[in-house]
Amino acid sequence: MPDCEISFDMSRIDFRATSALLMASYWGAGRTDEVYRRAFANSLCVGAYVDGRQVGFGRAITDARFSPISPISSSGRRIAGKA
Repeated sequence: MPDCEISFDMSRIDFRATSALLMASYWGAGRTDEVYRRAFANSLCVGAYVDGRQVGFGRAITDARFSPISPISSSGRRIAGKA
């Protein structure tokens, strides 16, 4: 299994590909790039990379009481997990 690099550097996240993947999901349909730009800007985002290619994305949000984490695989499926 190749090494997976985790990065919190927003400039490395392929926004176009990540946004398209989210919009293609049943729970992301109907949302726009602008919605995702605002969501990403107001979240702690993380990218997963293998050989420099983005293979995963996740973001953490909070309302100061509850902190859901939404990891997304490169296939666009939510990855089961708990915050």
